[in-house]
Formats: sequence, C-alpha cells, structure tokens
Amino acid sequence: MIARISWISLSICVVWIQMVLSEILDVSLKCPNGTFFDETSSKCKDCNLACLNCSKENSCSNCTRPFVLFQEKCHFKCPITAYQVGKDCFPCPESCLKCSNTTYCSFCKESYYLHNNTCSKSCPEGTFANDFTRDCSPCRPEFKTCKGPRTHDYIECKEGYLEFFDSFCQKANMCTNPNFVEVNKCRACPRFCRICSIQACTTCIGGTFLYKDQCYQKCPVGYFGSRPNRVCESCHENCEDCESTVRCRKCRIGFNL
Repeated sequence: MIARISWISLSICVVWIQMVLSEILDVSLKCPNGTFFDETSSKCKDCNLACLNCSKENSCSNCTRPFVLFQEKCHFKCPITAYQVGKDCFPCPESCLKCSNTTYCSFCKESYYLHNNTCSKSCPEGTFANDFTRDCSPCRPEFKTCKGPRTHDYIECKEGYLEFFDSFCQKANMCTNPNFVEVNKCRACPRFCRICSIQACTTCIGGTFLYKDQCYQKCPVGYFGSRPNRVCESCHENCEDCESTVRCRKCRIGFNL
C-alpha cells in the first residue's frame, strides 16, 4: 500500500514538472522581437538597444536598421578592423588594420607592411619596408634591393648596373676612364691617372709621369720624367738626380760631373 502511494506521488511530481517546463517553453517561444526569455525570472526581458533578436542580454543575433552586427553586438557601423557584408560585420585578418574582405587589405597593423593587398612582416625583392606609409614601396629602377627611396639607399644594384664610388647605382657602360670595374663596382682610378685597371695605372694625364703603377707630377730621386711616353725612367747608374739619361744634375757619392 505504501509503495503504491509513493509511486502515485512520483507520477504526480513528474507530471507537474512537465507542465512547468511546458509553460516556460511556451513563454520563451512567445517572447516578442527585441526581448529574450530570462530563465532566472521566467520572464521576457528587453534585448540591448538596437538588437532585434537575442538569446540573452549580451548576445544579439540580428540588429534593427541601420545598425550592423559584430561579435553579438549592434554597432552603428563596422569597427575599423572589420568589413561589412549585408547587416553583418566580419573581422579583418589578424595583421590587417583595414580591409574590404578577407583577401583585400588596405592598411596594415604596426610591424606589418602592405604588398599586393596583404600584410606581411617583410617585403619582397625590389621593394622596401616603408614605415611612413606602412607598405612595401618600390625601390628605384636601378636597385635590386634597397632600404629606402633615395639614390644612396641601395643594398644591391640591378643586373646591368654598377655601384659607383660606394654612392649610387648607374648603368655599367657609364663606368669609363678614368674609372675601372671591380666586382660589380665602378671605382675611380688613382690620382692623375687617365687609364687604369684594379687601381694599377697604365696611362697618366698630361704633366704627370707613371712610376710603379701610379702617376706623379715629379719623379722620385734617381728618375726623370720622360715626356714622349710619360713615364719615370731611371737616371744613369752613377747619377743620383738627372734631367735625362745623358744630363745628370747630381752624381752619386764617389762620382763627379
């Protein structure tokens, strides 16, 4: 008898719970737009301002016009780091500060640079990381790689160009006398030199003379300037200083003029 009463009581409790849950469900399904069912109070409560549909106070799924939805909240417009599709906002890629969609960025975050509508930490060959515009700006046409827009900002010259005097890049055919080519660089010949190769002078300018691959305005002691071929030639072996091989100005010790 007691067991039968307990079974009947349990059945009544189950029915009562089902009725309560049915009422709660019925109420929650009937909450109008702009409200949500609050389980604590078992009542419909207002969504946040501008929210048309929400599942709880801070979780919106649809906004009233002209507002747009972003991360379960309604905004008057999409944040700068998001783009709009219809009434919804979607986040830009992590490195992108402003974008039109997931594949088209127009401005990058700090430490990133824009190239071909995407943001990256480094720039490709032929461009340099421009901290002012936050993009990969093109190098000058004569640069293969560079660190800036100025003529001396090159790192390596493009093929067909040479580095001139450690200062700028210029076409290789511009490296003419009195200059010479040394490992992709155009170097200036030594002083007074008209023609040279790898800092060894072979021909001097007028008024100077060649001595040991260099040009001098005056030949060293024991030599004289030979004008026909513009080289320093040795004096006679007994002559210390001379004007030519046959005209000695000063003899060596032990010899007289």
